[in-house]
Amino acid sequence: MLCSYLKDIARDGSLLPNVIEIQTTIEQAWDNGICAYGRIESGGLRGTRKWIGTHDAVAYFTQIGVTTQASSFKEEDDGSPAVLSLLDFIEAYFLSGADEAKVKGTSHITKLAPVYFQRAGHSMTIVGLERREDGHRNLLVFDPSFGTSDSMNRMLDRRGQRSLPQTLLRPYRRSDESLSRWDEFEVMM
Repeated sequence: MLCSYLKDIARDGSLLPNVIEIQTTIEQAWDNGICAYGRIESGGLRGTRKWIGTHDAVAYFTQIGVTTQASSFKEEDDGSPAVLSLLDFIEAYFLSGADEAKVKGTSHITKLAPVYFQRAGHSMTIVGLERREDGHRNLLVFDPSFGTSDSMNRMLDRRGQRSLPQTLLRPYRRSDESLSRWDEFEVMM
């Protein structure tokens, strides 16, 4: 998803890298001393089915010349859950693009890059944050373990068909409550 975003803003006709190319670039980054501990942790990636973690993603993007910022969130000393810090951080990130955002109804569509999101054993891509009227927040994510939802496919196949937003967004929402099951998160922008 992040590579798709970079390809879109580059508009240079370049192709998206395949998995082997991404693995090779990460290994080249390690050879160049970028997040080199990733090789020690993983034992190497090239030609494997191992998942790519946050530090590997940082290595990849740094190697291709893209500046990144990675952050991690854990339960605070005062007992505040990690999810609150994560949601505050992501909300601040998307609000930072609000001045240049296109407004459609109650949505603000920024030009900001999606965010690489890692929780224990699984990574997703954060493409937005939703603040509900009751104050609760949802991350809007693309999750590689799920395909496009049936309701979204029906809407896309029948241009103009109306669906309720809650039906369309359900598969893409990760609520503050559901995320509270994990006590640690990592993100990369």
